[in-house]
Amino acid sequence: MSLRFTKGHENQFFVIPAKARTHDLLMENRMERRSEYIKMCIIYLILALGISFISGCAVAERAPCLHDEPPSECRRRYDWECGYRSGLAYARGGCQDKAVTEFRAAIRQNSKDKWMARTYGMHFIDYFPHRELGIVYLNQGLIQEAIDELSQSLASADSARATYYLNEARRRWLEGTGLDNSPPCISFSGATDGEDTVIYTSQPVYTIEGEARDDYFVSDIVIQGERLFVDLAQPVISFKRKAALNTGENILHFEATDLAGNRTASRLCVILDQQGPVVMFAPVSSEDEDLSPEGAMTTLRGIVYDASGMERFIIADEELPLVHEGDIEGDVYEFEKSVPCYSPVTFYALDRAGNATQGVIRPLWDLRQDASPSRSGGIMVCANRVIPLFAMNDADGPVIHVEPCPSMVFEPRVVITGWVESRREILNVWINEESILSRDESEALIPRFRRLLHRYRSYISGDVIRFSFTRTIPLEEGKNPITIYAQDSKGISPPRSVWVEYRVSETERIGRRWSMAILPFNIVREGDMPIFTPPAQGSVAYITEKLRAALFDTGRFRIMERERIDAVMRELNLACGSSIDPNTAVRIGMCIGAEVLLAGSFYEHWDGQNRCLEIYARLIDVETQEILCIQNIYNHWKEPGDIDFVSKGLSQRLVEEFPLIQGEIVQIHDETFVINLGTEDRLKRGMKLWVYRVREDESTITKPAFAGDLEIIGEGRIEEATRGHSLVLPAHKKALRGLRAGDRVIMK
Repeated sequence: MSLRFTKGHENQFFVIPAKARTHDLLMENRMERRSEYIKMCIIYLILALGISFISGCAVAERAPCLHDEPPSECRRRYDWECGYRSGLAYARGGCQDKAVTEFRAAIRQNSKDKWMARTYGMHFIDYFPHRELGIVYLNQGLIQEAIDELSQSLASADSARATYYLNEARRRWLEGTGLDNSPPCISFSGATDGEDTVIYTSQPVYTIEGEARDDYFVSDIVIQGERLFVDLAQPVISFKRKAALNTGENILHFEATDLAGNRTASRLCVILDQQGPVVMFAPVSSEDEDLSPEGAMTTLRGIVYDASGMERFIIADEELPLVHEGDIEGDVYEFEKSVPCYSPVTFYALDRAGNATQGVIRPLWDLRQDASPSRSGGIMVCANRVIPLFAMNDADGPVIHVEPCPSMVFEPRVVITGWVESRREILNVWINEESILSRDESEALIPRFRRLLHRYRSYISGDVIRFSFTRTIPLEEGKNPITIYAQDSKGISPPRSVWVEYRVSETERIGRRWSMAILPFNIVREGDMPIFTPPAQGSVAYITEKLRAALFDTGRFRIMERERIDAVMRELNLACGSSIDPNTAVRIGMCIGAEVLLAGSFYEHWDGQNRCLEIYARLIDVETQEILCIQNIYNHWKEPGDIDFVSKGLSQRLVEEFPLIQGEIVQIHDETFVINLGTEDRLKRGMKLWVYRVREDESTITKPAFAGDLEIIGEGRIEEATRGHSLVLPAHKKALRGLRAGDRVIMK
């Protein structure tokens, strides 16, 4: 150690042990570092609080991530199933970024959405990574990405959940872009052009066909206050609706809404007219009485009238122009046509509703020569048949003629065509107490016809006036009397009666062909359903009853009574709402005599804003224990009407899965037979059918599909369906011996 002394100063020094000095220096350094650390922590804390405050003012606080860990079984292995399950767990917990990563990883290994995807062995899961990824994108506000993923999901497998969220994504896209500002438009097939949309028909139950069209997407259609089931919004949506009509005008109201919320309303007037045109023929002009037989011509005049309006009028194979000269509601026309005296004259009058009045008038020279006070009626050629007319003398009233009509029909209505002949003015005709001409029509037409007679001086005592008519008569099952009587200026004729039997065809009488048992559905509620959501409208039993009623209304299935199902379940010690395995479900179906079972679950979801309801249903064949189809419906659950919407939607999908169509046998093999229906008719393996044969009856004249009576001769199940043909396995092999090509089939 060396010491240095300073000159002129007092020098002092202390000897400090080296160990003590080192300790003090270390303590000073530690205190300084701790102070700096505390300062840095305080600074970081202040910065963090400031950033949190600033970001909290800008965006909403992010929900906590509740499910960071994947399922436990995926810690040992990782494949597309684990990626999909992990993505679902992250999505439910709000971990959107992690969910995207997992779904993308699953898609790289298995890229297609699928119902019942096989994982290993006989284990299956419903695999929809594109759909769930699209929902995550939608929650993140990535609208276009969500649309792409959801569209790709629907291209692979149809699911109601993907449809619902694709509609929602497109709606948000339209709201963001503001492109759709115009409402949709509604058009109807067969409607007349003009200020009012009008359809004329002669069918009491008319199928209204039309379409709603929008620049972008039509989302909702309402007919007469009833919301139609529209799952995926489309630019053009066609619709069909059967409407029971009353005679005269029927006003139907339609509404269409697009995804942007634009709405349009339309009114359709459907006019039910089951009465054909009235044709009143004046007598042959007296000026033609002395014409020679060879090449003689005469003039035929008269009036044709229809309340709904005329479409065509043909006499002697020549269509006459219809020049309106009406002073009453409807169309009334005077006609004049030169016709041969010695040949039958045909006429055909068609109104706008499709009703036709037609016939054949016997040679007019016979009518002019047959003017004695007491005379026979001669003959009338009608519908290729020669029909004798009644004798007519001066003391007789109007004579009523009716064209032969079927004595038995297989539709609930029959068309009566006939005419009345008299030597005096014909004032009116009644069929089953219903007048052909109303009071206003009679008061307008009869004087007009009278003026026509006097104008041409064509009426002389003894000449025959003819009144032709067509009428559609509704029938009830069994024998129906149809009574006709007429009135001329002298009085009312004796009634003329015919009987028509309405027999329900066997294929129609069978009605609800498939017996279905609806097992109690259980309800599954998502664990992350917010506790502040309002309670659901109705219970599980209420939803099940709505579904039962909707399936019954389709008329496609024969629904088994709920009491029978409950009794069998009590006998098997099963609680309502409990999970029922397939074997137990089949036992229930066999006990109650059902052919198919409908089983499934109700799922409650939360889409971030609304409570949603999903119905997942499986249709099971009791005999083979096969799942015939799987259907699901998904929609928001805001009000009681939403339950009706999803119930009717599921019913409609089930009916579409099993169409009710007819065909025939084209070939018979040793153990199977082939029918002329295939995949284009939506047939699939497992569907059942009946084989029937028509017992022809020459006395009946009905449509060919239901001519005569029917005889059910067999039953079968489709084993394989191809385009144009299907292979059918009969229920009993012995039944093949009685079958032959040409026998008809109808789906059960």
